[in-house]
Amino acid sequence: MFALSFGILLQVLAHEAAVEQLRRLLRADALNVLLGVVFAVAGVGALTLATIYRRGGGPLLSFGLLSTLYGLRLLARMPSIQILFGLPPSFGDFSQTIISDVILIPAVMFFYQTVNLSWQRLIRWQFWFFGAYAVAAISIDLASHSPGRAPDPANFLLIIAPATFFYGLFSRRLRLTIFDRPETRVLAAGTGVSVLTVINERLVSAQLVPWQWRPEPLGFLAFTVSLGYVAARRFFASQQELVAVAREMAAARKIQTSILPQQVPAVAGLRVAVRYVPMAAVAGDFYDFLVVDDRRLGILVADTIGHGVPAALVASMIKVAFAAQADHAGDPATLLSELNRIFCRQGEGQFITASYLFLDLEGSTALYAGAGHPPLLLRRAATGRVEECEVNGPLLGFRATAIYSHAGLKLCPGDRILMYTDGITEASSRADELFGGERLKEFLAKGSKSAPDGFAEDLLRHLATWSGANSGRPQGDDLTLLVIDIES
Repeated sequence: MFALSFGILLQVLAHEAAVEQLRRLLRADALNVLLGVVFAVAGVGALTLATIYRRGGGPLLSFGLLSTLYGLRLLARMPSIQILFGLPPSFGDFSQTIISDVILIPAVMFFYQTVNLSWQRLIRWQFWFFGAYAVAAISIDLASHSPGRAPDPANFLLIIAPATFFYGLFSRRLRLTIFDRPETRVLAAGTGVSVLTVINERLVSAQLVPWQWRPEPLGFLAFTVSLGYVAARRFFASQQELVAVAREMAAARKIQTSILPQQVPAVAGLRVAVRYVPMAAVAGDFYDFLVVDDRRLGILVADTIGHGVPAALVASMIKVAFAAQADHAGDPATLLSELNRIFCRQGEGQFITASYLFLDLEGSTALYAGAGHPPLLLRRAATGRVEECEVNGPLLGFRATAIYSHAGLKLCPGDRILMYTDGITEASSRADELFGGERLKEFLAKGSKSAPDGFAEDLLRHLATWSGANSGRPQGDDLTLLVIDIES
């Protein structure tokens, strides 16, 4: 009984001694543990922001990687952390060595992303050097099962970084750009403090100085603050630019919407429905009307090759050029030839597909011409069949000497005409299968009972289901369609 009690007492005393030893280690490591946690948390926060806000997040991503890696390395080297989590000493040695081998890669990348182009040429090769060195050093350590066989790359940085800096000082072209902005001055100050503490760390380790003071974590804290300042400035500047661009795009969308017809012209014997769905704030699709009189109407549908602002600017040019073709409203071939001549001269290499339909309700006829555009579809009321009318010349703006022709169509009451851009037929499913012309013809054949507006809405809903747009999948192209019913 006495032996059992004595054994328990020894276990209690040993436990208390271990706890007291852990407390002493925690007190000794408290500052470094705190700094390690701060660096790691700051790094993870920066990485999270860089992931959420991808635009302008490059410096933030590099800063996040650097801060996280340094914080983890600082924690891994603390004896109190190793004892607290039951980690073997070999784990701390290997983790410190591996992190030391790779930590300079995000550091160099951060500088590359924040300095101007002239300095980037000096820094680019350092990124590849430290990357290759990290691969080689880690491979040697793993193969030998012994961490630290390769020299710490920071030793090379202590030579390379000052050499790069002093080269820049002696280069007149680079010297003028070193301290040209507040953020570069802050970054230089933080880097200088950190480099001095790293040098001190090496001197203390080599016992070349009479003191044992090792303020490297504090130096890195100054460095981290300077990096965070620069990364934050760049990040918020980028977000401000995004806000400004968003406002400008919203204004551009209002302007572009204003150049489209605000209402469909009233022509006796016609019912017309229009749907215009841009994939972005502005689009390259365009449609417009030329009203000759209350029984004759010209309709243009055009699609600029490309997307975004350049295509939208060309679409606005089409508006002006088309409005000047009133004299050729009844001659589709000549009208397209004139538009082609204008865009070959002023289009700056921009190409446009177009289709033009001239309707004469008095004579129950139509004339149609195209320029590289998807065919017009005509559903006959008498038979229910869908006919294609594809009379195409070259794209507008491609060749100034291009010749266009048109075809005549006989119209009957109840006939339905569909004009559209290729965003309709080229809408792709999740399996990358195009909607295609045949499906469009089948849908047109089946939708004869609905009014033009109802048919247009049904077609757009069908396309959204087909392409997955109604479940959040991005729209692949601008969509424009005109549904024209002949009533008399």
